[in-house]
Amino acid sequence: MFFKQFTGFLPLLILLADIVSIAVQDYPDFGIIMAMLVINACLGFHEEHKAKKSLDELSHQLESEVAVRRNGETLQLNVKELVPGDVVLLVGGTIVPADTQWIKGDKVSVDTAPLTGEPIPRKYPGEHGDVILSGTTVVAGECYGRVLRTGADTEIGNAQKDVMADKTVTVTSVFQKKIMLVVQVLVSACFALVIAVLLVEGLYYDGFSTDASQVILDAVSVFKYLFYHGMIYLLHHNSRYLH
Repeated sequence: MFFKQFTGFLPLLILLADIVSIAVQDYPDFGIIMAMLVINACLGFHEEHKAKKSLDELSHQLESEVAVRRNGETLQLNVKELVPGDVVLLVGGTIVPADTQWIKGDKVSVDTAPLTGEPIPRKYPGEHGDVILSGTTVVAGECYGRVLRTGADTEIGNAQKDVMADKTVTVTSVFQKKIMLVVQVLVSACFALVIAVLLVEGLYYDGFSTDASQVILDAVSVFKYLFYHGMIYLLHHNSRYLH
């Protein structure tokens, strides 16, 4: 999670400038750039770690247990530990933890609204079969059921998997596209000027033969100056949109 903060277009670009700075022995600029990268990584890591910790705490609070008959023993297990073949006890008010086949007990009344949208509870076993689907709620009755499918293999799990697949598609706004286009143009222009400095100062004025490190340092300084002021100009003129 920490090293991930150093990935991305801009962090890698700044890291490249840092490598060039140390290569030409420009230690003050190397220290400043490295400090910026580390501070940015620490801040990003802190926020991401805090968000993950909050999510883990919330997930722990949402976990529930169910009475399970497994290998001749009755256990109280977390629902995420269920496996096909377990026998679970379903009573009124229980959210069905997996796709479960009714095997013994009362004819239970099950609220299937989360899956079907039907306001009237269904009876199991009955005209809809004897498989009670995960995510539904037992309204009345008490029965034993054999776990058939768990997790993403259940009906509701498959539906959620499809929804999550749709959410992984990144949607970029028109404004974001324009900003990234401007940044790419700015970086390309800076690189073009850096190459021009290297060609003119290094080749035309024979700088590579006399002091190659100074030529590279001048090129890096030009890049940093143009990129810094270009980004300041961009942020200043688009601040109202960024807010």
